[in-house]
Amino acid sequence: MTGILRRVILIGILISSFLLAGCGENSSNDRAGHTAGWGTPATITDGSGNASWPSIVMDSAGNAIVVWRQYDGSVNSLWSNRYDAATSSWGTAELIEANSGSTFSFKLAMDSAGNAMAVWLQYDGPTSYSLWANYYDRTALSWGTAVEIEGYNASWSAPQLAMDNDGHALVAWEEYAGFNYSLRVSRYDAATASWGAIEVGGSGVGEVDDLKIATDGAGNAIVLWRQIDGLGNTIWSSRYNAGTLSWGSQDKVATDGGPVWDCQLAVDEAGNAIAVWVHKETTGDLLWVSHFDVTTLSWGGAEEIKSRNNEGVEYPQVAMDDAGNGIVAWRQYIAATDSIKTRYYNAVTSSWERVADIKTSSTELTDFPQIAFNAGGGIAVWEQSDGAVSNLWTNRFNVATLTWGEAEAITNANDEVYFPQIAMDSNGNAIVVWVHSDGTVDNIWVSHSE
Repeated sequence: MTGILRRVILIGILISSFLLAGCGENSSNDRAGHTAGWGTPATITDGSGNASWPSIVMDSAGNAIVVWRQYDGSVNSLWSNRYDAATSSWGTAELIEANSGSTFSFKLAMDSAGNAMAVWLQYDGPTSYSLWANYYDRTALSWGTAVEIEGYNASWSAPQLAMDNDGHALVAWEEYAGFNYSLRVSRYDAATASWGAIEVGGSGVGEVDDLKIATDGAGNAIVLWRQIDGLGNTIWSSRYNAGTLSWGSQDKVATDGGPVWDCQLAVDEAGNAIAVWVHKETTGDLLWVSHFDVTTLSWGGAEEIKSRNNEGVEYPQVAMDDAGNGIVAWRQYIAATDSIKTRYYNAVTSSWERVADIKTSSTELTDFPQIAFNAGGGIAVWEQSDGAVSNLWTNRFNVATLTWGEAEAITNANDEVYFPQIAMDSNGNAIVVWVHSDGTVDNIWVSHSE
């Protein structure tokens, strides 16, 4: 064999190897069935029972905690697992409550140092539920003992939870006692490791629901809710002052009077906020927003950010960065087609950019969009079904160009994925978590951005 021929064969081998590599890890989906830019999906549960409704939080360094419900054959208990950013590894799943009744409607929050709080409702009997909490200590790397915040033999709403940078937490919930609905909030003091109880506004007329709560970097908070008085719906809010440890007046955010639902809230580091909700009209579902200015301590006028075109709107989500910019994402549908839409709020110009459609397929159906956004960028995730199976899809937002990329699949499963959740650290690193069903058991799976 001549030297020239050997060189030709060698070049051919190198070219073939390069082409094969292009079809492997560097392609859109590699042989492990995940998208370039995302790590190989892995489970963080042991398959001993059906897991559901995962929730994830991250601190500024990229450490994360996931909490979920898991059925043991008798009750649904709360379990957790922690991701250590220093070792790039997950721990062992552990039970974080040991009560006899099933858990419902839990929420999870974390401070910037990695301390976390979980709150939930616990079934005590035929008509009895209690509100419980557990605290994760970042220094000890362990959960404490679950404590009861309040017990009540009446109807409860799902609690809502927020935590500030110093580890103080606020939980909001709705109580029903025969004929009046009462909005209540309790504060956890990290210095004394104790809960207090504060009633916000006393009893209301009609139904108070759809609660949301969020804090800024100093511990000031906003609680948002929908009030139904028999004549229409209104969106209300109240602001908590961390300096005086007191709540301010109740303020109307929206007074359109029509049926509204799916209230969502985000607060930035300084205390500015964006509220978003769906408003039903005969011409279709409308998406409305209002902006809270921390310098004036007031809400601006509500404005519609989705046009009237006989389409439906579901699952609105909102997130803000530390500079006050925001992204709203939602599912928009008509007949048998749907899409994932977003709009970007520019804090410098105090204006909303045009609507962006971030889903590329026009035939596959979507569900349950979620979004994370900070100075490192933005990421949206959602369920997407081809009619046979559902997979997890994602798209990234470039903060430099204020544009979205191409949608791509994180999973390539032969089974079903449900209920994605996403969290992001201060550098833009993200973890997405979801439920994966193999037809026998539902487990919690995760994937990391790369």
